[in-house]
Amino acid sequence: MIHSSEYSFALISVLFWALSAPVLNVGINRIYQHSNFLLCLFFGLLLALLSGSLSLGLGLFVSGSKFHAEYNGYVLGAGIFTFPVATGLYYITAHLLNNQTELASLFAKVKPLFSIFLAILIVDETLSFQSIVSVLLIISGLLLFGRSAVKGYLSWFGLLFGLLTAMAWSIGEIFVRIGFNPETAIEQTFYALSSASIISLLLWILFAVQSKVRLPSLSTFMPFLLHGIFSFGIAYMSFFQSIAVIGVIKSVIITAFWPMFSLILTGLVNYLTDKNTKIASNIWIAAFCFISASLTQLLNI
Repeated sequence: MIHSSEYSFALISVLFWALSAPVLNVGINRIYQHSNFLLCLFFGLLLALLSGSLSLGLGLFVSGSKFHAEYNGYVLGAGIFTFPVATGLYYITAHLLNNQTELASLFAKVKPLFSIFLAILIVDETLSFQSIVSVLLIISGLLLFGRSAVKGYLSWFGLLFGLLTAMAWSIGEIFVRIGFNPETAIEQTFYALSSASIISLLLWILFAVQSKVRLPSLSTFMPFLLHGIFSFGIAYMSFFQSIAVIGVIKSVIITAFWPMFSLILTGLVNYLTDKNTKIASNIWIAAFCFISASLTQLLNI
């Protein structure tokens, strides 16, 4: 029998993934007027990857992990597409959507649109009735996003980069499905994240050596550090622990609601800080469609 307290790990994941949105909003707002905005964004991403790697590794070490999981090319591929590529696109999407990360987070629920077709093409899965319903719900949500873009509430480029973000996440999931062992998935996630972080760090060092880049003070990038800890460290650790305690289906169903909770939480923060940021009703309906699509897809598990 599962006690209510055993759902706490999944709820912690929801809380910290949702908290990461308003925190990231602060970081993007701090740098978006900087002359080297994209460089600042990449540097913030690098700090998020590094802080996430350190916090996730520390969590595994404290929990007694022996770090004996298999490392392979699929783990590296999952790390590159899930973290620097998808997260970088996620940051750009948030910026293009008026620096509203809570809107960009909704594209996490668009992943099934790509994951379903990639699974059919690569993993040779069959298209089920639930998958068809899931795709139709996602398309409905995207049409609502498009309507908001037509009315000027959203950027078309934001919608495009949101789709690219979802595609990158989906490609990362395919690598996870092929190369991860369920029993050692959290260790392999650490390998994936730390590998991607090292590659990103080396690229930054090579770039920094060849060019004289002037960036704001390190304190400006603190929200990105927190994003790495909240999302990559605490939330991922709690999510995998939740899977161990209550299973995959219940864990995924609970955490499927984090983008909606992020919308609500960020709206509350905006209200308390007198920030005049409103979300159109179409976006709320689209969010419901995306989350319903994720839940429908879970019927296949």
